[in-house]
Amino acid sequence: FGWIWGLVQAAWMKKVDPASKAIIYYGIAVALFVVTFTVAIAEGQSKSGLSAVFNLAGAIVWLVASFSLRSSIEEHFTTAEPLPTGMNLSGVMTFFFNVYYFQYHFTQINEMKKRAGN
Repeated sequence: FGWIWGLVQAAWMKKVDPASKAIIYYGIAVALFVVTFTVAIAEGQSKSGLSAVFNLAGAIVWLVASFSLRSSIEEHFTTAEPLPTGMNLSGVMTFFFNVYYFQYHFTQINEMKKRAGN
């Protein structure tokens, strides 16, 4: 589910900020993970290690996508829709919890907007 939700968040960011490249990176990462499973099944008992290479590549691209999305979020919520509290996302939290961490902030931003609108 995290893979899909990463794509959903990146798609939303692409709508808000057309310059965001996060959806491309997330798409590549998900494709690499799918290739990992396909190669692992094809390898069977041979265990050539090719699936591990694809898995590592997918994980690296996923992190690149997460930090790209983080950058887009920070830029958008400090320039186009500035928040009163500012927007500064943690690199450590982005590294370990990326999609869930972003969702937490999206929820907080939505609640702030609702309170400001009332």
